Amino acid sequence: MNNLGAALLGLGEVEEAIRMFGKAISSAPACSALVSNYLLALNYSGRLEPQAVAHAHLTIGRSHFASPTRPHPVPPPGKRKLRVGYVCAGFHFHPAAFFMLPLLDQHDRDRFEIFCYANVARPDDYTARIRKAADHWRDLHGVSDTEAARRIRRDRNDILIDRTGHFEGNRLPLFARRPAPVQVTLPGYPATTGVPAIAYRITDAVADPPGTTEQWHSETLVRLSGPFACYAPPANSPTPILLPDDASRPVTFGSFNGRQKFTRNMLELWAALLRHLPNTRLVVHHAFDGHREVAPEFSAPILRVFRQCGVDAARIAFLGCLPLDEHLRAFHQVDLILDTYPYNGMTTTCESLWMGVPVITLAGPHHAARVSASFLTAAGADEWIAQTPQQYFDLALRFGRDRSRLRRARLSLINRVRKCPLFNAKSYTSKLERAYLDMFRRQIQAPVN
Repeated sequence: MNNLGAALLGLGEVEEAIRMFGKAISSAPACSALVSNYLLALNYSGRLEPQAVAHAHLTIGRSHFASPTRPHPVPPPGKRKLRVGYVCAGFHFHPAAFFMLPLLDQHDRDRFEIFCYANVARPDDYTARIRKAADHWRDLHGVSDTEAARRIRRDRNDILIDRTGHFEGNRLPLFARRPAPVQVTLPGYPATTGVPAIAYRITDAVADPPGTTEQWHSETLVRLSGPFACYAPPANSPTPILLPDDASRPVTFGSFNGRQKFTRNMLELWAALLRHLPNTRLVVHHAFDGHREVAPEFSAPILRVFRQCGVDAARIAFLGCLPLDEHLRAFHQVDLILDTYPYNGMTTTCESLWMGVPVITLAGPHHAARVSASFLTAAGADEWIAQTPQQYFDLALRFGRDRSRLRRARLSLINRVRKCPLFNAKSYTSKLERAYLDMFRRQIQAPVN
């Protein structure tokens, strides 16, 4: 049932996947992996309101991830480095790696001692790079939560960071054992973990506007002054280009997010856009599905929606999995990226901006629907943020009709974006370190539970 749920989710059958994961949990209620798969799938639903998704996380978190142990005692501060540990399943060729590497590279080693706890089944070149960037490396793959917690306690971490949330390979039951006095979750994951033992969640004022989303989190929200994440592209990333100013060339929209983010409403909105702009096309590409050839099980349901909406399927192109440099070069094929809703792109939005391709996003009331808004704001491109589906449609329509305006916008983005805070690892890491120090000071001053 779990495997079927995962397959359904990968094919975009989100509601069926949720039903199947729920059925699996009823058969094996103690299985943390099933619980996480179910909660993850809720984020992709186009039918659930944010408060319903949050309620499920909070309710299940309290019951399933209740802490069986007391908090780890706070070591005396003294004149020493603060010990910070990162627990992550993405310490390999994975979207998380492009956000973790710049952070690890820029940590102030005079003030911080960095531990990496890797839950990686198949290490690769990125694993080696991340391992080199850490002061200490611990392999947790195949290690029980109890033993992993014991090892982390032995390392005497002051702060322990979750970077996986409820994604595959997470070690949230480990955090429930409270192996460190201060525990934090760092997105990635687009919602609360619901784990009572994780005290803080890093975010920013655009992704989580103050006074709006606190009630949807078990963690205290800590907002950085700037984007909540920092992206570092590969060293061999292609150079951004301006597409030819050729009236005979169709304007090309793109969506490079995972299939599970393509809700029926978004597909219908894109179809309406193509119907209003006959000289346009759409390229669909998901870089991390692992298959170079696009299976009909993936493409057929998407094409069916466009046909039902009166759009010729020949106007939709699909790209399979590509090597990273080819994946980034695929942005050369598109004029404008269309973001998904209610679950925005994260890595794909960063890649698009890095390659100088504008992103139109629809901002919603919760973090999952505000990630791209955060990144666009950091890039000085908030004119691409829509507040309603009609605004989203109108933005895409306006630029799809005005090729010269689109070209000017793209040139402006190329000229400024690489200097923006989203790609400034030194500034981002400094802000995060200040947040870590504040959390630790508060813990020292807190009464013992």
